[in-house]
Amino acid sequence: MVEIVRVLPKKTVRIAGMLIAVLSAVFFMIPAPALAAEGSLGTFIMNLIFQGVISPVSALMDFLLYILVEVSQYNGFADAAIVTKGWTVLRDLSNMFFVLILLIIAISSIVKWQKVNYRQNLRGLILMALLINFSKTIVIFFIDLSQVITLTFISAVKDSLQGGTVVALGLDKFVSPISSSSIPGAAFAGDLFTYFVAAIAFCVATLVVAVILILFLGRIIALWIILVFAPLAFLASTLPQTREWYDKWWKTLGSNLTLAPVLAFMLWLVFAVVAGGPTNGV
Repeated sequence: MVEIVRVLPKKTVRIAGMLIAVLSAVFFMIPAPALAAEGSLGTFIMNLIFQGVISPVSALMDFLLYILVEVSQYNGFADAAIVTKGWTVLRDLSNMFFVLILLIIAISSIVKWQKVNYRQNLRGLILMALLINFSKTIVIFFIDLSQVITLTFISAVKDSLQGGTVVALGLDKFVSPISSSSIPGAAFAGDLFTYFVAAIAFCVATLVVAVILILFLGRIIALWIILVFAPLAFLASTLPQTREWYDKWWKTLGSNLTLAPVLAFMLWLVFAVVAGGPTNGV
């Protein structure tokens, strides 16, 4: 589990950018209506696409975006049971190991064992002993900074979703239910091709939103694990042989902290820019 959390965030930000790019592209693919569907057959097909694909998929996207907004607003890292219990156990264990390290240093100084010479780094060791006990507070501070930025953009996205995804993206003018009693030659909200492309776009976009939701959920789990292992990470910094683990722990923390703000910003950008795309006749 720790290995997965360590490796995954290296690519998450890049994957997030690609997903948002796909989300933007699929909505830009929806053309403005150029032709008018005529006759009952065109009306039937367009209604079939709307009722069978666009309507249920857009409802699913609304649901996923609602869950995504709620998940992104999660800020109970410090109070999570797994964090409270796990961090306390590893903090006590780290303090025991730290006492053991100090005993080894003291004994090596008495017997003049030159292989263990930490006296010159004693200040750093004492500092890390203090940081071990405040490691949870330190990590929570950085998480709160990340959440402030994330919630700023998520709040704007949440406001945009009040009328649903279709309305938020300005697609209600192009894809909407069509009356079966319409007479031939009547101009509809969109032609058959527009509805077909819109159906594909909604399916792809829903898949992208689902993946983004998974990334947010994975981030929560990753930050839980990072918090639990924070005492061991600070303990690892005291030994040259284990300092590499300490550096990797900071890199993993940084990747997970930047993931949420980047995703939130890109989602806000999609609703701010792409929503105006189709209305411009692209």
